[in-house]
Amino acid sequence: VERTVHIHEATMSRLDDFIAILNGTKTTPLEEEHPLDGILLSILIHAAFSDGIGVEEEFDLLLRMMPGRELGDVLSFVSEESQRPMNFNQILNTFSEPQARQSLVAAIEAMIASDNQIAPAENAFLQRMRSELGVD
Repeated sequence: VERTVHIHEATMSRLDDFIAILNGTKTTPLEEEHPLDGILLSILIHAAFSDGIGVEEEFDLLLRMMPGRELGDVLSFVSEESQRPMNFNQILNTFSEPQARQSLVAAIEAMIASDNQIAPAENAFLQRMRSELGVD
């Protein structure tokens, strides 16, 4: 049980870091990488680019969430990651707690709203994630 608590706390802490960047309360880049970064970035990249368009605001947010990376690295990573299918089993296993799932949905909502407009494809992505995660 103690290990599960630590995993949950680490998950929530990193989600909080990402959400702080997404909602503008943290304007500086993250300082170091975290084991959850890969899956979080994958989800947010799929969310941001579900409309087929990448805008400056989205790239700026991703740059702040990827410690030590230059814009060129971020662009390459986004290009590669957006072509990979999402692993829903991994997502469900990683974000197994209801609070973590709710926070993940909040992060997705913030990412797709970062350009001040939510395209139909982005809304469809959000609704699919809500359904997959069991979040109303």
